Amino acid sequence: MAVNTRGAWSSTTVNGVLVATCTSAVVTAETYYDVSTLKTPTTLNPRKPWTLFYQASDTPDGQALPMDIFVGFAGDFSVTANNNAAATSGGFFKQVHSDVVLFITASNLWLPILFDPDLGVADVVTAGLTTGFKCKIPVAPYYAFNLNGGSVLPAVSHYFKIVQAQ
Repeated sequence: MAVNTRGAWSSTTVNGVLVATCTSAVVTAETYYDVSTLKTPTTLNPRKPWTLFYQASDTPDGQALPMDIFVGFAGDFSVTANNNAAATSGGFFKQVHSDVVLFITASNLWLPILFDPDLGVADVVTAGLTTGFKCKIPVAPYYAFNLNGGSVLPAVSHYFKIVQAQ
């Protein structure tokens, strides 16, 4: 069985801006179809907009790799991911990006996605649109991300950064 490691979020403040980072990795590519993060840090203010940046150390999947967000309501919130992600003290909210592979493979840059509890326009989750990726989310104590693989994921590190004005 493959090993899916999830590092804790670490937070710092730079010029009045929260920067939280987390690394999740598929250490051995054998059976895992998904990779997820631990719950977001309590330093994240869920009532204010924030941006998630995502990058992978290599091509993260041979097929489409959607990113999902889970919402948690208690301190023991967690997402377990293998071939079907499930949550404790929370649940799946929605898909926030249709295929991170297209962006990561084509540009090798950080993929930014805006999360806003008061977003006044429609979500944009489909790769290829030039209007920027954005997602309306509920106010909640915690969030976690899951990359929902369509095939066995290779041994790749997945990097997540959250940036939010304090």
